[in-house]
Amino acid sequence: MRVLRAGVVVGCLVMLVGCGGGGSGPSIQPLENQVASVGVELTIQVRAVDDDGDSLRFDFVAPGIPDLKTRPNKATITSFADGVANFRWTPIAADRSDTPYSFDFIVSDGSHTATETIEITVRDAGGEGSPIFRQPLGTGTTLDLGSDDCLEINILVEDSDSPMVTIEQLDPLIEGAELLASGPFGATFSWCPTAEQVAAQDRYMLVLSADDGNSPATTKPYLIVLRTPPKPNCPGTAPVVTHTAPAAQSTVQDLDISAMVVDDLGLKSAPLLYYATTAPANPPVLTAMTQVTMTRTAGDMRSGTWKGVVPNPVAAMPTGSMKTLYYIIAANDNDDPNGTCDHTTQAPMTGTFSFAVSNPGTAGTTPICKSCSSDTQCGDADDNCVRIGSMGLSYCSQSCGDAASPACPTDYTCSANAMLSVDGQSKRQCVPAAGTCTPMTMTMCTDDAYEQNDGQTSISNAMSMNLSAGVHSNLAFCPAGQSAADEDWYRIPITADAMITVKLDVLSGSGFSDIDLQLRAAPSGTTQGRVLRYSYSTGAVETVSHCAQASDGDVYARVFTLDAPPILENLYDLTLTKTPMSCCTDANEPDNNKTQAENITPVPLSPTVQRYTGLKICTSMDEDWYKIALPENKKVVIDLTMMLPAAGTTTGPAEDLDIHLFKTDAAAPGGVRDLTPCSTVEFDCQYDNGQGSNKAEHMEYTVPAGMADTYYIVVKPYDSGTNNYDLAVTVQ
Repeated sequence: MRVLRAGVVVGCLVMLVGCGGGGSGPSIQPLENQVASVGVELTIQVRAVDDDGDSLRFDFVAPGIPDLKTRPNKATITSFADGVANFRWTPIAADRSDTPYSFDFIVSDGSHTATETIEITVRDAGGEGSPIFRQPLGTGTTLDLGSDDCLEINILVEDSDSPMVTIEQLDPLIEGAELLASGPFGATFSWCPTAEQVAAQDRYMLVLSADDGNSPATTKPYLIVLRTPPKPNCPGTAPVVTHTAPAAQSTVQDLDISAMVVDDLGLKSAPLLYYATTAPANPPVLTAMTQVTMTRTAGDMRSGTWKGVVPNPVAAMPTGSMKTLYYIIAANDNDDPNGTCDHTTQAPMTGTFSFAVSNPGTAGTTPICKSCSSDTQCGDADDNCVRIGSMGLSYCSQSCGDAASPACPTDYTCSANAMLSVDGQSKRQCVPAAGTCTPMTMTMCTDDAYEQNDGQTSISNAMSMNLSAGVHSNLAFCPAGQSAADEDWYRIPITADAMITVKLDVLSGSGFSDIDLQLRAAPSGTTQGRVLRYSYSTGAVETVSHCAQASDGDVYARVFTLDAPPILENLYDLTLTKTPMSCCTDANEPDNNKTQAENITPVPLSPTVQRYTGLKICTSMDEDWYKIALPENKKVVIDLTMMLPAAGTTTGPAEDLDIHLFKTDAAAPGGVRDLTPCSTVEFDCQYDNGQGSNKAEHMEYTVPAGMADTYYIVVKPYDSGTNNYDLAVTVQ
């Protein structure tokens, strides 16, 4: 049911801004009826227009829930300046009802109002009929770019009472990825990461959603890890993983695997556990194993104990059943917070750890609201392992609803309907009144006024997401569930060239997640959301600077985390500084492509050095081109000296420039062919010939017989490097 009503406000309400006189009234764009789930936040974006351009304010009324605006888990609606409001509500068990609630959404320009009425049905946090992800397994997968360029993930959803489900990718969208339906309950996710995506970060969170149109959608966060070998000469040392495989185990409980991980500068993100119940290939293929993100149980990112939990493979099998578990632990460090010079340690170095596990035939002892993977782990025959919440995570519960069942514990309530267990049993169960098995003492995270700003595309048309210069205080980084985190995106309008600096300060004591910062290019045009600068330190402060050119469009700031679950709330300040300046000022500009190339003439036929000084690579997308005609059998020697070396004898990737040599080739794209490609995807860099990570690069090339032609010397960033440099060219 949708009802649109219009009226006139008599008097000025305090909540409304501006009491105008005549003119036309506002109107609300149509809204759809909703199904909400206990313990799962429901967000509705309300949009309105007013032909007079008046300021608009929004409100809502829910007659069936009179205390909805005043109780601790109250619903809220936040108005923005561009005719958009976000309604947010997390129902509790007391809100559960077989009869839909009527909600009136109201917009006013101070003189006129319009109302849109919809129905919202509140259901249990779990139950029969909700979509269940059967594939992919685990919490993620790894793409080893040394052996494969692309990733394909098969997705399978089970839904007992629907003819089909809609499977989608939610924000933050992975640029360039494709999700195609493969049947009424299946889909295939395909992605070939670009060089820019590989250079930007090594972990991408794929958020999948399955919606049957009747129950609340089920989401599955799935971590995609990109494994790449770093350039040589990277600073620091690799992590040390200490672990001894346990002896054979006889249990129906899930299997805890712990390891001590130590690194001199600290880990970049949580270690990963890969497991299989059949012997892997040698060497193991990580994409063929199930990936689990480990959680820290003691210590810190420099020296800590980490635990991975593996579903017991024999828990649901007959007594005496036995399986061998094979597994690997991998950890990567954070020696280069602003680049890709990091190290990965895989333990064991060859092969896998392993141990045997058997089913003793005894019932498990997992308490209510603790993670499980089989009904046998939860005690009595009727106490099942059920899915609670929108993430599809499973927890032990207690049977209820008949004379033989005990009363539910305090803070729990008996489900209104039978709940389908992970092993296919169907019975009413005690579920948490709050709708979540997250510790009930945890303070609810209250989002800031910028929400919903969870993805780059979702904020592209919302002026309210513009970030102005100055300090923006007490912003909230909230969890999106027990296995995922929110993301916060902000648009920085660029109307003229300027140096922009964004500083993120995590407020002391506000949480435990390590949040990081990126600057991204506009999502449209040739840049396609490319990462411009980034900072992934493990400290409380992240700072990035970038000279933004008006011709490239607006810049976007992304606040996110690579931390391990559970993700807790972080409060933070974001400071934006914009200083007008020309982004590229060296004497040879513009020299960004073949047609603009600086001509090196005359060609020296003796070892005379042609020198170019005071040059600059200004942005991560900048290139400097030099054209030179080379005779056959002559050797060109190129020396590049960078002006901003990092500590020691090397340049960090944030400053790393490389030399490329192109040759005229009519058959190649753009009429030139790169003779010395250097890609973060292909791993074809000539580290000892102009493409290392040193502060000075040296390249030599001898023109083959019969290959006299026009060549191009190109200086470009390896990753997101920017730097001042001098160039010397000699033909011998």
